[in-house]
Amino acid sequence: MSEKRRGIQSVEIGGRILSALMRHAGPMMLKDLAAEADLAPAQAHAYLASLKRAGFVEQSPETGRYLMGPFAVRLAMARLRTVPAYREVIAAATRLGTELGLMVTVTVAGPQGATVIHRFDGGETLNVNIRMGTVYAPGDTATGRVFAAFSDVGSKDESVQRCGYAAVSDEPVPGVSAIAAPVRAASGALFAALTLVASSTRLAREEDAGKAARERLLDICAEAEAALVAAELAGVRDDSLGPLRRRRS
Repeated sequence: MSEKRRGIQSVEIGGRILSALMRHAGPMMLKDLAAEADLAPAQAHAYLASLKRAGFVEQSPETGRYLMGPFAVRLAMARLRTVPAYREVIAAATRLGTELGLMVTVTVAGPQGATVIHRFDGGETLNVNIRMGTVYAPGDTATGRVFAAFSDVGSKDESVQRCGYAAVSDEPVPGVSAIAAPVRAASGALFAALTLVASSTRLAREEDAGKAARERLLDICAEAEAALVAAELAGVRDDSLGPLRRRRS
């Protein structure tokens, strides 16, 4: 038997369904998903039932449409964390969170928008719903504002571009504040965003502690970019990432 013919056909068909979902930013109707995967609707429905049980796919109870499930998201995030460049950024976020004792998230561009791939929990207990796979809309949060300012998604926020970070206080969650800053590639394209999340009393922008946290965030972002450059020069990078450089001296 040739190498081409070896394998489990049902796994390959399931992969076609997942690939179709991945290419679409929003939930899909069964007939559209089946057509995209080149399957009959009845055949696609049978595969979707198994993919749902495994957590790869979920179905909206309101519309009946299908979208990527929680296990698929966790699998994608785990894959990203094996890429050296992303490991460098995650390590920088962990250093920052450990040093300040605050929550830090790492967010990258995903098929559905700005997506959290890592969360370091600080010493505070916060009433926030942030986890791996959380997707931010451009402009709604500090992280969303960074993506709106420095990526090709959303309207450009010139004030964020000028100061190099975005900050929000008591929104969208009262009593919680956040400061986000970009990690950029040599071309200026956004590679990731690091976000500090803390109680508004600990992250007050006009207080010394808030200013110090902001400056340390910007320093860590510069260190992350320097680490990415070093990884590239050493030949340890994912070829799809392109050249990177350090933003700040």
